[in-house]
Amino acid sequence: MELFFAKCEKRNFKKIPRTYSVKPLVKAGNFCIFPELAILEYFKKKGYRGLWVDAFHKKYWTNCDKKCSFDELESDCQKIVRGVEELNNGKISGCRDLIIWKGNKIKFVESKGKPCHDKIRKSQLDFKNGLMSAKFKEKDFTIIEWDFLKGNLGK
Repeated sequence: MELFFAKCEKRNFKKIPRTYSVKPLVKAGNFCIFPELAILEYFKKKGYRGLWVDAFHKKYWTNCDKKCSFDELESDCQKIVRGVEELNNGKISGCRDLIIWKGNKIKFVESKGKPCHDKIRKSQLDFKNGLMSAKFKEKDFTIIEWDFLKGNLGK
């Protein structure tokens, strides 16, 4: 599946780690946000709940202005994350960017940006294989390739 976003050059972050400040931003409505959050918003409009699993920083984002630790997540989110960790040998590393759910149906969504030349990593394959050997199916894993709209600077 492919999604296209307007590029956003505006950066108004205050004291964030460089690993965030170098990430591309896309325009979603009136906001300049990370592509993972724009994709999360896309699924929320389709009736899903979910979160961006930022495994590198050990943080979870539920929307564009709420980054939290595991302890700050709502209890149903904690239950889903714990269940995923248990199936992945107690780790969240390699998890797809987004965990989304509607009712009892859980899906894992990976965001891959064409401008970033982003590729699937070994840890992500290991994560998927581990969960598939437990209870998930191929259809529960989705890759969203995103790109910037052509000719739209989105400034």
